[in-house]
Amino acid sequence: SNLPQATRHQEIWSVLESVWMSIYQNSTDVFQTLDSSSTLTTSKIASFEEAFVYLQKLMVAVKDILEGIQRILAPNSNYQDVETLYNFLIKYEVNKNVKFTARELYDCVSQTEYRERLTIGCRQLIEMECTMQQCSASVYMEARSRGWCEDMLNNRP
Repeated sequence: SNLPQATRHQEIWSVLESVWMSIYQNSTDVFQTLDSSSTLTTSKIASFEEAFVYLQKLMVAVKDILEGIQRILAPNSNYQDVETLYNFLIKYEVNKNVKFTARELYDCVSQTEYRERLTIGCRQLIEMECTMQQCSASVYMEARSRGWCEDMLNNRP
């Protein structure tokens, strides 16, 4: 496509942003479902069990995306380092929107403006990962006290 490069970069960035928003929204749903003190029931997740399993999946996703971003932000990063993030985007079925190549993604995140945004995003994701781990740990205790079979807890996706 012969779009001006700046426009192209905006498009690529909007895909990254939508992944962020989706993870954020989904984790908010999970936290609401798992928080017994929460009276907000806007969550689309039906059960405690479902939320617990979903939280594990989200934690894997956040770990993957963080790994991808951290490789790009490393001081000596090069074109190969974009692969992890690119493969993440493809793998998580955002590929309906991924109409750009790994090379284009690399060009985009190489721009100072987008590197700065990526750095902020990275910090936010690290905080989110921390919250998820805390939530998972407390839910794990709750799940055990409910007497769930161990294999459900150990058989984490």
